Amino acid sequence: MENKGYVRLHRDMRDRHWYSNSEYVHLWVELLLLATHKERKIEWCGKTITLKSGQLITGRKALYRNTGISESKIRLILKKMISDHQINQQTSSRSSLISITNWRSYQHINHLNDQQITNKRPTNDQQTTTNNNVLNDINVLNDIKESVKSVDLTADFDEMIIEFRNHFKGKFSRYKTSLESERKSVRSLIDNRGHNDIAEYYKILNLLKRDLFWGDKCRSLGKLLKQTRDKSQYEFDRLLDKSGEPNRSPDGRIAINQPYTILEDRMI
Repeated sequence: MENKGYVRLHRDMRDRHWYSNSEYVHLWVELLLLATHKERKIEWCGKTITLKSGQLITGRKALYRNTGISESKIRLILKKMISDHQINQQTSSRSSLISITNWRSYQHINHLNDQQITNKRPTNDQQTTTNNNVLNDINVLNDIKESVKSVDLTADFDEMIIEFRNHFKGKFSRYKTSLESERKSVRSLIDNRGHNDIAEYYKILNLLKRDLFWGDKCRSLGKLLKQTRDKSQYEFDRLLDKSGEPNRSPDGRIAINQPYTILEDRMI
């Protein structure tokens, strides 16, 4: 891979719980830089596969050589990234196929207009290239325009929405909100909040499942889009803040004897 081109880093990375861990940040940036920006055919595990945008093939030894982070630390950090839904990973005896979740959202510019993208660049810098991760042709510009209209939800987000729907259906007999309506609510949340961390949604789902008080307050994903009474934040952010607090009973009191359960397959 040629060391040319660039990837985008969103400033909200500074708000992540792992930002103070320099090795975690270093490894995350390395994965972003290694990921391919468009589909291509490669040989892996004795067969030809299509490497999609946001995917890469690497191994702990290669990551150690590139970053200087020990292999044991790399293994632990990758495990944490999987738990936080930053990546998915398929392993073989020699290497791993890593997929960066929400790659499309991370790397698509949704706040620049065409003049900012083209007119403010030197003429010789506007030539089309095939270097990894370069915004390099008119198709990408068209995708950027589309991303302004609506955030494209990945399969991971659809899976998350279905889990919310299953919870609401099981808890509220009158729940009738359609899948597309719930998807629109999530798109609006991403657009308005400027965040698309899927792990945050699972923290809230965990809260709704274990906490009798807050679990009865939220009956659809659309509720998360509403603002609090003082208009200072969305219900999403308030519930996210409450996700780390003790459980409450239906009357709002702390339920000391109520067991604390977590979504073991989604959270650490």
